Amino acid sequence: MFKIPVGVAQEIERLQREFFWGDGVANRKIHSIDWTTICKSKSKGGLGIGRILDKNVGLLAKWVWRFGYKEHSLWKQVLCAKYRVNCSELWWQWNNSYQASVFVKTIHKLLENGTPSASVLKEGLPIVIGCGNRANFWEDIRWDSIPLKSVFPRIFALSTKKDCKVFEFGIWQGANWEWKIPLRRSLFGLEEEQWKCFLTTLDSVKIRNRIEDTIAWSFNPKGVFSVSSFRKCLESSPTNYQCNTKLIWNGFCPPKVDVFVWNLLKGRTLVKDVLCSWSLKLWKVCMSWWDVQCCHNFSFKEWMEGWLGFSPSEDGIFYLFSASVWTIWESRNQSFFNNTETTSECASDMIKFRVGWWFKYCGIGSQDTITNLMLNLKDLCKDRTVIKRPVSVDWTPPSPNGLKFNVDGSAKGKPGPVGIGGVLRDSRGKILCLFFSFFVGNEDSKHFGDSCDSQSLCVICLQA
Repeated sequence: MFKIPVGVAQEIERLQREFFWGDGVANRKIHSIDWTTICKSKSKGGLGIGRILDKNVGLLAKWVWRFGYKEHSLWKQVLCAKYRVNCSELWWQWNNSYQASVFVKTIHKLLENGTPSASVLKEGLPIVIGCGNRANFWEDIRWDSIPLKSVFPRIFALSTKKDCKVFEFGIWQGANWEWKIPLRRSLFGLEEEQWKCFLTTLDSVKIRNRIEDTIAWSFNPKGVFSVSSFRKCLESSPTNYQCNTKLIWNGFCPPKVDVFVWNLLKGRTLVKDVLCSWSLKLWKVCMSWWDVQCCHNFSFKEWMEGWLGFSPSEDGIFYLFSASVWTIWESRNQSFFNNTETTSECASDMIKFRVGWWFKYCGIGSQDTITNLMLNLKDLCKDRTVIKRPVSVDWTPPSPNGLKFNVDGSAKGKPGPVGIGGVLRDSRGKILCLFFSFFVGNEDSKHFGDSCDSQSLCVICLQA
């Protein structure tokens, strides 16, 4: 609830650095990669550790989301009663007076114009319109993230209601919502063109009866605020890191192998020493499994990207690639520090053994023995269906001579463009009818089904 002192955050990060690098009071090891890069998210070439100050700001920013998302929470009722604020407000809009508590002043500093946290919160917390009882009409209804009063300034100037809720600008006609915008005079000239565009914009706003207005975190598919997503949004610095990091941090390889490959791609490991004559011989053996010629006049990143082009399944070949570089590095260390030589045949068998174990640990080929996995390693790496198994969904048929109607929908974002679809089946599972909808507006995926217009459905009947 409070901003962490800078000195305390620096001390915590010092302990993190010493633990990560293995430093101590008496010894200090070589730091191959700077701490700023390590703290970056994995998609930007870091390890996703994050800075302590950014995490603290994210935890404080979460209170802004809670303020609009949880209307009836006890802590919000106490604060609203203390500062005489309406509990139905969706956005933190209190005056930062000298009598405010330290907590309220800290939140206000996050929302000050020009700060990175304020820009992220304003972009990531759009208001999802429900019945219109909490959202402000001119401020909270937006077109391309711009309030209506800024998009249509003439209509706003002519309106007799400047600071009213959405439900005050229309009435229900049966099951349909009809907009009623009061103006102080008639329109003429260019104002009529702006009025037509204004009504077209309002048609995309769906009012849903008996559903409360709320806010959703747009950087999370579920609409729930998370500190990790907020921290990633604060990382606004550009990066030239173009490697497919999803393959490195997919959870199939042990963490120490993932970190080792990450160091290799950063160029912070003795790559030239790894690519010695013995290791090149082992590379040729591994590549011969795909009938590919070996060439080593590339950087390590280009080397890895070349490997990923040898097989139609990048994820499968990457496990073999990680096992190969880890085995080569381990064999090199055994030879250098323990004076123990490893033949290319033993190293090749170790690579197959490791990949077989990793596949079996993750549930791939769990019914097979390690020996069978080693013998069929090439097929495992090529067959994408083995690695990504489909998820089966059970369907319960209706009673005999009955029909069953299944519907579902989706939204691209929270809020975002939405649509619905469905299928009609008989008791034998035969499809009788399919339907899908056109674009029905920008809505929250939790509630948009209630606002669907039946006239927007297109039905396709299949002939028996």
